[in-house]
Amino acid sequence: MAMLGSVLLLAACSGQSAPSLGTLPDLDQVIPERQPCMLMVGEPLGALVDDVLPGTAADGAIEPGDVLVGVGGVAVADAEQLRTELQEHAVGDTVAISLIRDGSELSVDVTLQEGDTPGRPQLGVMATTAFDQVAPEELEAEPGGDPLQRAVDVGGLLLVLDSSRAEWGSSGREAPASEWVAAGDQLFRLDTEGEEPQIVDIDSGDAARFSVDNWEPLNLIGSLDGKLLVSVARPLESDPQLAEVGVMLADPASSGVEWLWQVDQEGLGVPIAAYPSPDGSRVLIGTSDAEAGTIHYAVLGANGLLEVAPATLAVADDSLALGWFDADSILVRMADGAVVQIDVASGTGADQIVPASVLDAERMWAVGDGQHVLAQVDDTMALWDLSADGTVRIVADNCVIGGVSDPGWAT
Repeated sequence: MAMLGSVLLLAACSGQSAPSLGTLPDLDQVIPERQPCMLMVGEPLGALVDDVLPGTAADGAIEPGDVLVGVGGVAVADAEQLRTELQEHAVGDTVAISLIRDGSELSVDVTLQEGDTPGRPQLGVMATTAFDQVAPEELEAEPGGDPLQRAVDVGGLLLVLDSSRAEWGSSGREAPASEWVAAGDQLFRLDTEGEEPQIVDIDSGDAARFSVDNWEPLNLIGSLDGKLLVSVARPLESDPQLAEVGVMLADPASSGVEWLWQVDQEGLGVPIAAYPSPDGSRVLIGTSDAEAGTIHYAVLGANGLLEVAPATLAVADDSLALGWFDADSILVRMADGAVVQIDVASGTGADQIVPASVLDAERMWAVGDGQHVLAQVDDTMALWDLSADGTVRIVADNCVIGGVSDPGWAT
């Protein structure tokens, strides 16, 4: 700002006219119009061409927006199958590519060229799997009630995602503006503005106290079997300036507390997160010591009894759990971004199992089916298959993704 003032002052004193700023461009030229949020639904429809590389076999024959549905007379359902079928041919082969353009079916002949890898044919397109696209507000019924489905805030609408099968549905309601936790098919928040903390049913507005032996709610950290997992604390009798902490399982239907687990090991910190296992028989609890900058994990049974102590799950202090990969193991994101699978009984970890392409995701969730991980990259949400085929399915594009519940959203 000071530099700009000096330049203008110099122009005025020397008798020169002030420099012209020229004509400013229209705002929509500087900031492109945001594309609408779309959800990918149904079965794969082929390989959608995002870009055509200049000078390649596809240049002049295939256009961005084309959906490729066949190679040499063999149908292709997705981008991965397109790559597989192309490798069945040799450099120099002329191949018929079946495609859909503007709703019409076409066939074009292309002569495959050598790609970056010597001897391997290249078509010269950047493609992703094509699906039917639906706007969030056009969704109708919820998915079929799979135990791994979750509630997801998409652009202010509360949708339901069966993340193991990549199926979307509508809950018929808007997502709350406040932070929320889902239990069953209800949404809850913690109200700390009054004299005493209360757990509020967001839909009905009903509020309830869940206080046992002077334990007071600190935060809602998850759910288990339609009930709320609540981080709690109470002053130490020996020193009221200090507090002991724990986790309680609160039943909104009865306004009762089923169990309370007290963190009895010094240095573990305050419970901040909970991840129910796929079958609901156990829950992974994460605790944080803010002063030390450490996170620890323990596994409780559905009855609240400790099954796996933090000493067994001794992951690195700055690692972050992503949830249960299957009934016996969890996924943990290490400080360097690598994601490893850890057996909860032994605490031993496997090599990185998530491909490098997903490691830059801002948020990531273990689906719980032993096969998939759900991830958000910018305004895109995708499902990564961690099995041998390693396919990636985009489930939402150009969308603002808010809160995502634990698995177990009930229909």
